[in-house]
Amino acid sequence: MRYFLLLFLPRLAIAGACCVGGGPKSFIQLKDLQSYQLGVSSSFQDSYGRYNSYGELVETKANPLYTLSFGAGIKVTDDLDATLTIPSTGAVLVGTRYLLVRSLFRDEWYPTVHLSGGLGLPAGDKGWEPYFGVSFVKDYGFAILGMNGTYTRKFQRAGNLGKEGDRFEVSETGTFPLSQRLSFILGSAQFWELARSLGSSSIADTAARGVSASLAASYYLTRYWNMSASWEFSVPLSKIGVNKDATRTFTLTSGYSFY
Repeated sequence: MRYFLLLFLPRLAIAGACCVGGGPKSFIQLKDLQSYQLGVSSSFQDSYGRYNSYGELVETKANPLYTLSFGAGIKVTDDLDATLTIPSTGAVLVGTRYLLVRSLFRDEWYPTVHLSGGLGLPAGDKGWEPYFGVSFVKDYGFAILGMNGTYTRKFQRAGNLGKEGDRFEVSETGTFPLSQRLSFILGSAQFWELARSLGSSSIADTAARGVSASLAASYYLTRYWNMSASWEFSVPLSKIGVNKDATRTFTLTSGYSFY
């Protein structure tokens, strides 16, 4: 039955498979009819400057970072997914995503809505990091538009003197399918971090914000195997970022799905 349905949902199941509807936390995103998914993601990031506390973009020494991540996802029920993401640096992430509202037809005014939640496990000097999010996806003409919002609560790890500020993230994507296999994705993302704190007091001039833009391509080699490549960069405008590095990131991702 699943293979029969897949024949009538090529746009939803194939063309829009890369990034639309996913949150900023995990690259594993199960689509309709998929039961399991395995994936690997490799990214290289370097910095070309830093936004100081006044929003001025100043030159800094490059700080390249290479990350390799492995992920797995399972469809627990028709409406509930569970994922596990293991990076080579940073925290292991466990997450869930629940389908709250489904929009199957273009003439329906409302979008498909997912609720997400998860937990970043303690790593290095970081403590527990639970997160909560919501995403919206809707077909409009030739494009598939998506929007995601996430809030991450950061807890202090025992023995640390200071605590990182909580983080808010918003991202927008437009997916443009050229065929059942090939899609191009344009995106943007914004984040805000509250000031670091020491005890019950905030540390001055430590709040941060930033804006980035991205371009990606997604291609299905088969109905099961997907490859994607993305280029994301901090928008190089003064005042648009504060207390953050201006970075460029290139990412290659491969995922294999089971129906």
